Amino acid sequence: MNPNTLRDNNYVTKVSFPPPSNVGSMVKIDLKAIRKVNRIRIANLGANSFSLSTRPIAFSYYAGIDSNKLSRIFQEFSNIDSIHTAFINDAQPVQYLAFVIDKQAPTNATVISEIEVYAEGYADIGTFVSTVDSIGNSSLNFATVHLDADIPTGTVVSFEMRTGKKKTVDS
Repeated sequence: MNPNTLRDNNYVTKVSFPPPSNVGSMVKIDLKAIRKVNRIRIANLGANSFSLSTRPIAFSYYAGIDSNKLSRIFQEFSNIDSIHTAFINDAQPVQYLAFVIDKQAPTNATVISEIEVYAEGYADIGTFVSTVDSIGNSSLNFATVHLDADIPTGTVVSFEMRTGKKKTVDS
């Protein structure tokens, strides 16, 4: 199972839990920082009415600071939607979140194509590494990087760049 397919903004990629019973099966997510999760949205395959037979019928969300000590923060007993949004009242600081199947259709797989987590707060530290981008045989010289963003008070954004004729560092 590749959990990255659940956050690629594509309702066709999926994680499937085949029948007859995967009750207790879970997807665990590391938020990479402590945040107050206030809303969670899941979509099953295709996110349309044709895919209702593959929806999770009953499920729970568990969350916590320690990945091995999660507490239930939401439970759905009778899901009738292909896209379900859970609003979390009294959001607590968490780093780990788990989606757990409590009940599934006896003859159909439960299929999840997206899990979206909405939270307050931001990561204390993070890194983004872009893909290598070619500008062809041009002799351009990159001397300045410009950021157009709202940066929260007390945070810092920094950049590192490399230029060269090869994708890999050669010296």
